[in-house]
Amino acid sequence: MRVRLETDRLILRNVSPDDHEACFKWCGDPDVNKYLIYNLYDNADDVRTWLESRNEDDPDNYDLGFVLKESGELIGMGGIVYSGKKGLWVLGYNLRKDMWGKGLVYEAMKAIIDHVRSIRPVNILEGQFCKDNKQSKRVMEKLGMHYYADSQYTKADGSRVFEAQTYRIEYEAADCAFSQENNWFRYRTGGFIMHDNKLLFVKSNFGGYYYILGGAVHLGETSKDCILREVLEEAGIEAKIDHLAVVAENFFKGKDGFVDGKDCHVLEFYYLLTVKDMSGLKTVTDDGEELCWIDIDKVAASDIKPSFVPERIGEILNSTSILHILEERDR
Repeated sequence: MRVRLETDRLILRNVSPDDHEACFKWCGDPDVNKYLIYNLYDNADDVRTWLESRNEDDPDNYDLGFVLKESGELIGMGGIVYSGKKGLWVLGYNLRKDMWGKGLVYEAMKAIIDHVRSIRPVNILEGQFCKDNKQSKRVMEKLGMHYYADSQYTKADGSRVFEAQTYRIEYEAADCAFSQENNWFRYRTGGFIMHDNKLLFVKSNFGGYYYILGGAVHLGETSKDCILREVLEEAGIEAKIDHLAVVAENFFKGKDGFVDGKDCHVLEFYYLLTVKDMSGLKTVTDDGEELCWIDIDKVAASDIKPSFVPERIGEILNSTSILHILEERDR
């Protein structure tokens, strides 16, 4: 993918066939190639041919060149690539020998990983290294990766089989949320669950008000999948979607917690849900907030946020069309 990033010491950019001479300095170095899967290059023209074959627009490939700011030299390459076959991301890198031992690979890889995680769902990141390659082991450990399994890999020409270790890191899914200066945005879902003429709410640890069960949508996740996941995780029950009831644009001034004082903008999809089996219902969420039932006829008089929920609860529960609500009274 075409990307340009910067770190303290590096510019990370796509490579082109014109970089073949610089790339040959490590692609043709036996010491750099010692533990690599690809064969040693004999000349820079073959490196150019390889670079010409690369698809820099591949949306699943974030393999970038490492350019030293101080000198403008291209000194290595690396990145992460999504493997659809494995259902995870794989990392790889190589660096010119005279640049070893300076922490540059870690600096580059961390920036690339952080960037990809900000725009793509990265669930698992995997790396493999020869057991004798202690430097790669240290890089992966510094990136937060841990031993997963013993493994093997074979040189591209079949000349050698390497005894290896596979390291992995599993990330929590990234929320669809970001901050910019004093502004905070979040995309979330909520679910109205009725039982015995009552509605299920969460009692906030901040301020004692109530809100509808739900949570942030993860990158790459649909709002429907999100609310069903959140209900199962936070309440311990399996729900089914009846219909989308509300799309809300909610603007408010944050109070307490990490949003305290921030100008908040939350896009919310609220679904009406059905639950057949309440036997697994928890009493508190994973965040330690109490799950509470409130009689439907008492909702309008209860301290519930956003404000449109108690004010328009009858309309929300009885309307057959999707309500679009703009809430900005608490800015």
